[in-house]
Amino acid sequence: MKTGYFHEKKYIIKDMEPVRPLVNYIWNEEFLIKLDHNASGFSFAKVGYNTRRTVIADGEGSRLVYLKDRKTGEYFCVNRPFTKEPHDSLHTEVGCGVQTVIGEKYGLRGTFTVTAPMQGYGELWRVEVENTQNAERELSLYVHAMLGIDYTGHCSYNLCRWSDTVGGLFCSHDIYHEGGKKLHDYPHVYFCADQPVNSFATSQTAFKGLYRTYAEPVALEQDSLNNHGGSYDDYPSGALELRLTLAPGEKKTVCFAAGISRNEQEAAQQVKMLLKPGAFEEVLTQRKAKSLAAEQVFQMETGNTYMDTLVNVWLKNQIDLGKTWARVYGKGFRDVMQDVAAFVSFDPKTAREKILLCLSHQFPNGNTIRMFEPFLRYPYMDGAAWIPETVLAYLNESGNLDFLQENCPYFECDETGTVLEHIRRGMKFLTTQLGEHGLCLWGGGDWNDSINAAGLLGKGESVWLTIATVKALKTFVEILGLLGEREEAEMWRGHICRLTNAVNTYGWDGDHYIYGYTDHGEKVGSNENAEGQFYLNPQTWAVLAGIATGEKGSKLMDQVEARLHCPYGYVQCTPSYTKGDPHIGRASYFIPGCVENGSVYNHGVTFKVAADCALGRGADAYRTVCEILPDNPELESSGVEPYAMTNMYLGPENPYSAKFAPCSWITGTAGWMYRCITEYLLGVQSTFNGLRLKPCIPAELDNTKITRQYRGATYHIHICFGKGSMVCDGQAVQGDILPIFPAGTEHCVTVYTN
Repeated sequence: MKTGYFHEKKYIIKDMEPVRPLVNYIWNEEFLIKLDHNASGFSFAKVGYNTRRTVIADGEGSRLVYLKDRKTGEYFCVNRPFTKEPHDSLHTEVGCGVQTVIGEKYGLRGTFTVTAPMQGYGELWRVEVENTQNAERELSLYVHAMLGIDYTGHCSYNLCRWSDTVGGLFCSHDIYHEGGKKLHDYPHVYFCADQPVNSFATSQTAFKGLYRTYAEPVALEQDSLNNHGGSYDDYPSGALELRLTLAPGEKKTVCFAAGISRNEQEAAQQVKMLLKPGAFEEVLTQRKAKSLAAEQVFQMETGNTYMDTLVNVWLKNQIDLGKTWARVYGKGFRDVMQDVAAFVSFDPKTAREKILLCLSHQFPNGNTIRMFEPFLRYPYMDGAAWIPETVLAYLNESGNLDFLQENCPYFECDETGTVLEHIRRGMKFLTTQLGEHGLCLWGGGDWNDSINAAGLLGKGESVWLTIATVKALKTFVEILGLLGEREEAEMWRGHICRLTNAVNTYGWDGDHYIYGYTDHGEKVGSNENAEGQFYLNPQTWAVLAGIATGEKGSKLMDQVEARLHCPYGYVQCTPSYTKGDPHIGRASYFIPGCVENGSVYNHGVTFKVAADCALGRGADAYRTVCEILPDNPELESSGVEPYAMTNMYLGPENPYSAKFAPCSWITGTAGWMYRCITEYLLGVQSTFNGLRLKPCIPAELDNTKITRQYRGATYHIHICFGKGSMVCDGQAVQGDILPIFPAGTEHCVTVYTN
């Protein structure tokens, strides 16, 4: 890969001027940092329900580290190549929960590492300075942070000063609360070092100068910073200067903490904890342990080392982000549910908590809010369709059937219901909100957020949502089967039959399924349309829902291959819309090849991988995986991070930037890709009664080795081509489900697949 290489569970970025900034996220349950490859980016804390508070603001000056030789006056920025005169060396090491930028120039090496504690509001920096020359050096170390002070946009509230109590900068934005109602309780930001500070500045103007840039800050041409607090500054920030004397070859380390607090005393307490000796190393140790715990749940050796690296380490990291922060800008109901379905094997206890959090955002009528933190109340209709599969994934992994009887509140009311009742109400909503064709009402949209005008009048019907409802109902019937509820299960089977008939009667277009009908009775995704004639998701989900099986399913997927394939995946629809249609919504207004209008929308492509496996088309599934993975040579100019899945690649019909990857990390692609590889291709599936092994692999993956932890036992699995049988601990196993073994035991399994 042109950008760098993997090394010891890190990705080393060597190209520090990539096609676009390469992103990394660091987080805990309450706090999140977004970094680019130079360590620029924002951080914020969740300070209450639906409320966030910025700690470090986004921008070129968000995090900067400079080293200056006090005798010669030479200086450079450790983590950014600002000037045309290059660093002697500069690279970034991306890890799970940590990132380091290492820059060397003028006989000095600076190593700048950013992480966050496992809980609480704040981020930690460690700066290591090494003298690589054979003479003693008198140095100034400068660190600059764009502190998130001005969170209301009214700079008259800003006050920045040095606090002896805190031992560093203490900045306030303590606002007048109209009617006594506070936005939150955290008006203060602090920025401190664990060693004596020589001087400080509290604004961008004081540090870089009003007419300067961060490439040549005026403060670095002076003897020290101005030690001046300030107020009413449009550009508040924080800068600290420390003086270091280094002998030849000597290295010194300084740690910093930035965070928010309710008052000065609380800030002092936090700083004492965050900057105590050994605290930084302790955080790194905890983060390594957390990553290792997830890694050990599933490890594979397939011969495709890049795919192995993603599955064994990096996709798990990305899924972990999704289960907590979803899409970062907000927590979508369907988004968190899908991420949890992939996350559940890593930590069933946390998965349970996330499911309950989502269910608390379900309305009493069974529908769900589209997004919370912050709220998005647009009338999407698909939320309930994602509940059964995620709940079943938890039941299968944990064996905790009592979970179905746990009580959980409904959204914005005093009513509560069991988890089982939440599922039941969701299924009732989906099966009663039907249009004239007996298909599910479209409302403001379904999975395809951008077909957001087809059903606003309450008449439009979504074929895809109807198919998804069939799939959800079949999963619910499976859950009811675990409870022995045969009579209720039979009732829901009746709904499955009726909806399946409606899909086949009114959704079939001769050779594929349409997407739906608008409020005005117009078909979407039909051969009779001039644009958007053929959509990916209705075809793949018809297979996944068991509506299109056998020869019909294969012919349907042949149509997908013929009409949607390109060298780097499958476009979401074809042909792209070239003019807006108010009866469809924003999808038709997007530039061709963008987002849901003809991009290679990877989340949807992973559904295609699963559908291929459901039909036994393992070679097609594996080829599809390889086409959308970032190491596809077709995607060298995409800009995608090699350690994360991206939401999309701009499609071939895009007139400007085909193959470009603008939306990484915050996507359901990571969870589905992980499941497609581990559960569908390799076929390692948890069930309530044991671990199922049902591989669907091509010849390239013959002789795959897997280690899987399941309910405390460890299974060492070898998949190879053979007579279609399974052996566990030397004994033949009937069927494809391994028994549940006692926790702490280890077992050797060989699966011979046809």
